[in-house]
Amino acid sequence: MKPRICLSLLICLLTVPSLAATDANSLEDAVFGGEFDLNLRVRGEIVDSDGVEDARAFTERLRLGYGSKAYKGFSFYVDFEDIQSFDDDRYNASGLNSNLTKATVADPEATELNQGYLNYYNADQGFNGRFGRQRIILDDARFVGNVGWRQNEQTFDAASFTLSLPFDVKAHYSYLWDINRIFGQSTGTAGTSDYESDSHLFNVSATDEAFGTLTGFAYLLDFESSPANSSDTFGLATTDHLPCQMSIQWRPFFPMPIKKTTAPILRTTMRTTILPNCL
Repeated sequence: MKPRICLSLLICLLTVPSLAATDANSLEDAVFGGEFDLNLRVRGEIVDSDGVEDARAFTERLRLGYGSKAYKGFSFYVDFEDIQSFDDDRYNASGLNSNLTKATVADPEATELNQGYLNYYNADQGFNGRFGRQRIILDDARFVGNVGWRQNEQTFDAASFTLSLPFDVKAHYSYLWDINRIFGQSTGTAGTSDYESDSHLFNVSATDEAFGTLTGFAYLLDFESSPANSSDTFGLATTDHLPCQMSIQWRPFFPMPIKKTTAPILRTTMRTTILPNCL
């Protein structure tokens, strides 16, 4: 069987910090005294796959955002993105550009709101709340993330809350009502459309300098528009520190996942990663 080969080139040409560092003295200063965020990324992917024509996709993504200053703990952020292809006829953009005979590269052209949220932060209580379309990345993004290597990142219409507790304990909860997938808002097929959601994310971690980090999580995903992809995932992950600054990531998950549309599947896996750093 002919191997599939993917090569990606990511170039970040210009980035300006998106959030002002100081709090505003007034509401007017907060709204109009923020900072703009400009990001341009050019991406290339070449796919050599068996059974379909080879594909070459060269795309650019322009993202423009604006973040306000914080006023009494409240701030807002919004960004838009535009994704264009230099050679739309040389790859299959997940069925969205009619080139079904070529290999798939999931970077379709799109123009849309990427993020738009209201944020509240209280440093004294260690509390952060966010409401609206936002980027959510939990742990190593294995279960919840933004699929950041694609041009159109995945974002969530959600209410999320993070609380920092004593003894380096952090708790996170998110309620998701829409999953804005990487295929863009213009899609209409079942396989590429956004997910209407009634989902809950729970993540609690505790960190100790001597013993590392212990994380427990429960991701209860209920996709009303795609029941077959709904699942409940419960897990426990540890990162242990050893002498010579070596860390071991030991990640047993149980069960992962339980499909809601079939009989429960109990599955336990373990992943171990050794990261030495003795310099």
